[in-house]
Amino acid sequence: WAILSVDGVSVKGGITTHHAEEAGIDRMMIAGARSAWIVVDHTKIGRAGFVRVCDDTNHVGLVTTDVRSEALRDLEDNGMHIVYA
Repeated sequence: WAILSVDGVSVKGGITTHHAEEAGIDRMMIAGARSAWIVVDHTKIGRAGFVRVCDDTNHVGLVTTDVRSEALRDLEDNGMHIVYA
């Protein structure tokens, strides 16, 4: 399992962070994991950081606070598995 925290998750921007070094490590962790999850609060949804970790949000699950938004619906509509905490 890879459990990561990032700076932004959106359909358009993918999964992003503000730090290039972190993005590289996150990519390796996602590639090496059987299951990868992003854990962020609702303020990171629909936002984009400086560096893209990955474009494909379909192969990474999301755990976030239970604040439903259009950006979350867009992620779900595009195949991202979302767990609301």
